[in-house]
This record gives sequence, structure tokens and C-alpha cells, in this order.
Amino acid sequence: ACNGKGSHVLREQLAPGNYYLAVRSRDRSGGKYRLQVLSTDITTTSISVGGSRLVEVPTGTSVPLTVEVTSASHGGPVEIAIDRRDPLYGWQFSTVLTGELGTSSTLTTNWTPPWPGYWRARARFVGTPYSSFSESGYVQIHVAEPLE
Repeated sequence: ACNGKGSHVLREQLAPGNYYLAVRSRDRSGGKYRLQVLSTDITTTSISVGGSRLVEVPTGTSVPLTVEVTSASHGGPVEIAIDRRDPLYGWQFSTVLTGELGTSSTLTTNWTPPWPGYWRARARFVGTPYSSFSESGYVQIHVAEPLE
């Protein structure tokens, strides 16, 4: 894999499995060899509002969005994308909330919908050198004026 003289680095991205490595020098040359394995944890991300995936709240109510990421042993950045339902054009992007996941693997942030309607939120664990990217499904939030 290496042509020429001096130090060389060979990087391979491999699928999970068992591998054997053979190192051979050319023309009776010698040198030091080092093998380093870098791996990332495979993560899964989920989002909920009080443990539920579908909630209805009155106008002006703060909604606690809880993001859980499995196998993110070193924590990392989280983004929560919030969309609103437009009756004519469908789902429209509204805002992004950001936060930092600690080693507890859970992030809770409060968000207050600005007006009545249908909203949805999806969480993304951005990933780190130690843990892979992952994203959740949607949590649905219906904001309605209380009936009198």
C-alpha cells in the first residue's frame, strides 16, 4: 500500500466484522509499525414531551422537550428542529434549539409555542469523534385555545 520512503499512513473504513492484518516490508527494508483502531459508538436518539409522542397544550404553555441518546458516552451537541403546520403549504421550518448532551445522555429544554396550531419537533445528535450521528422521529404538539 505504500510506495516510496518515509512515513506513510493507511486509513480504511471497514464494516463491522473480524479482520486480519499482515505487514510486510519491501526489499528487506525495515522500520517501526503501529496499528491503531478508531471506532465510534452507534447511537440512537429519541424525543418526547413528558414521555409522550403526541401532546395537546393550551396557548402560552411551556413544553418540556426531552432528548435521550443511547451510547453517547462522551455527550455531544444536540439540535431540535421545530416545524409548524401551515394549512396551505404543509410543514414549514420554524426554529432550531441547540444544547449540549452531558454524560447523562439526556437533555431537557423548554420551548413555548408562539401561537396556536400544529407543531412537530425532531432531535438530532450531531455526533462526536466517539459517537455516531443519529436522529429521532417526530413528537407532535397541538396548541389550542382553551374551550370556555
